[in-house]
Amino acid sequence: MIKIRSGNGLVCDADEAVSLPDRMRGLMGRRLSGKEGLLMVFPHSGFHSIWMAGMLQPIDICFIDSQKKVANVARAAAPLSLNPLSWRIYLPRRPVEYVLELPPNSGIREGDALYWAKA
Repeated sequence: MIKIRSGNGLVCDADEAVSLPDRMRGLMGRRLSGKEGLLMVFPHSGFHSIWMAGMLQPIDICFIDSQKKVANVARAAAPLSLNPLSWRIYLPRRPVEYVLELPPNSGIREGDALYWAKA
């Protein structure tokens, strides 16, 4: 478990997904509540994409660069519907090394600096 904070205080307690299988699984089949999240850690900066297969609820997807600054946030990203024409892939605006998935309305904004350490 990792405690993630912004300049405004505690954002969430997050599980960590470092391996490729863990990042691919993401939050599939899980529900987030309150201050829970998932921090995906990539081995290098890049344009790492996220899609919402198997998700049970909308989430905020926070793309975070190697300096732990929020590049952009996809707010309340919806789970995939049965209509493939509505499927969407979420991308960062610039290369990122981390993706933080949170319940919607997380309050995280582009440009926020985040801090974390393992609990």
